[in-house]
Amino acid sequence: MKNKIIIMVIIFIISTVYGHNLKSIEDLNLPIGLGMDIDTESGIIPILKYYTVVYNYNTPGVTNFIYKGEGTNFNEIKTRWQAQMNKKFVIGSEKIYLISQAFASYGIKNFIDDFAKEPIAQDRGHVLICDGDPEAFLEYNIEGYPSSVDYIEEILNNIGDMDFFYYDNYKLIDVYVRYHAEGRSIVLPRIRIKDEFFELSGLAIFKEDKMIGKINMDEARWFNMLRDDSTKGIYIMDYDEGEGQSIDYQLSTIKKVDVNKNEEGEYSFIITLDISADVISNKTDRDIFGDLKEQDKAAKELEVDIRKRCTKSLYSTVYRYNVDCLSLGKYAAAYYGRKIVDDWDAMVSQSDIEVKVNVKMDRQGRSDY
Repeated sequence: MKNKIIIMVIIFIISTVYGHNLKSIEDLNLPIGLGMDIDTESGIIPILKYYTVVYNYNTPGVTNFIYKGEGTNFNEIKTRWQAQMNKKFVIGSEKIYLISQAFASYGIKNFIDDFAKEPIAQDRGHVLICDGDPEAFLEYNIEGYPSSVDYIEEILNNIGDMDFFYYDNYKLIDVYVRYHAEGRSIVLPRIRIKDEFFELSGLAIFKEDKMIGKINMDEARWFNMLRDDSTKGIYIMDYDEGEGQSIDYQLSTIKKVDVNKNEEGEYSFIITLDISADVISNKTDRDIFGDLKEQDKAAKELEVDIRKRCTKSLYSTVYRYNVDCLSLGKYAAAYYGRKIVDDWDAMVSQSDIEVKVNVKMDRQGRSDY
């Protein structure tokens, strides 16, 4: 009983001393999204352009406000925002961080440090690159949603089963870890407005904290197979026998990496993809599951096709940009030791990388034409 009284007294004292600063959520401006752009032609020091979106709880018919700010430092912009707001502004609740290509090409190091190290910030917000002005994306109206931020968040939360994306790779904490970890690299999804709607447009490739290249959605599927530990997606394999001859597959891939270092200190990598292939629709006259020879033939054809496309992806990313965008360096560092290579980008992009593909036919879908 005595201990309970002491605890209650302590709680009362803490509440009395510190409780006067506590506010209800309606008395705070909590950002749900952040947009970042940059003007590098304004002078010696580039001008940063930040946009923050906050929910509105008081004005009927107005679901959110967008505050805009310019300056050379984010904290400078943040103080200007507070001077415009009628409520206390508290960063750290963002659902998405929307970065323009210009901002990403200039470098996102300061953004990473400003937000990932913020003590009260949650680090689960999605980070992505927009093809265009981030202000236009944040101001875009989507019927049935309080803001475009909520719709974009749902896109990123639900990618994966058909697009070979692993949705949980693009959070703020992932960007922070990949930037600071040895043998890892940043890759972020890109989004655009097309036909008056949002859609993913591919991936942005980074070297350290700067965006140096991009690939489209078709190229991204093979790149993601090589980069992520496991992916899922639909792939339609067309045949030359005649018009409309194709087999639609649901692919589930598991990746493993073997690394070898020779006496000269040169590294080589073997990326093995173990793929389970479900036939969703067979639009050929081949009896894939009734004839084991046809089944084996189809599996081998799929192996050859995927290996060819993944090898092409290597040359259009790793070897083209001379960057370890597949994060292969982390496997070598884990096996042979850390801090033994100064530049993993240079090392991996000069290494021999082989792709092996093993396909297992699993199930046949309802349709068989």
